[in-house]
Amino acid sequence: MKLTCLGCYGAYPPAHGANSAYLVESKGTRILLDCGSGVLARLQEHIDVSALDAVFVSHLHTDHCADLFNLRYLAAARGLCIKVIVQEEQCAEYELLREGKALELVNAYDGAQLTVGALTLTLYGMRHARPSLAARITDGDVTLTYSGDTEYFEGIDESVRGADFYLADCCGAVGAEGK
Repeated sequence: MKLTCLGCYGAYPPAHGANSAYLVESKGTRILLDCGSGVLARLQEHIDVSALDAVFVSHLHTDHCADLFNLRYLAAARGLCIKVIVQEEQCAEYELLREGKALELVNAYDGAQLTVGALTLTLYGMRHARPSLAARITDGDVTLTYSGDTEYFEGIDESVRGADFYLADCCGAVGAEGK
């Protein structure tokens, strides 16, 4: 399994940077984890968008989803339909994602298990200001857990138990316990 950091900045990226986004590649399958501002340009430095099998969106704060709207335009221009694994939410961002046919929204929820090519994703609910999910991703040999913004809480333990790697994209705020 190969993990490439495309962006790691919260709120807004600096010049030549990008918000949260990580490309996971394994056994011919490619999944983008989050798609914040500046990510689409960085993604195209590594793969052609047509090679992307899916995008997993941890939550719908713009620093994790802003470039999905640019991705939608690019996919439509090329006649592509890209699978986007996202939690349904009554908000403007979700409604905008539903427009057009270039993105296929796959309903994500706590406890869901999805297969994308050679990868299996198991989703876990996290604690954040908006509904947020972590994805435990395995190719049968290696397991990676990715969480977008979340506070610390004991439920995180289940999502990372036995994982080879844990990538925690932190939200900067701490819980009541100060962790």
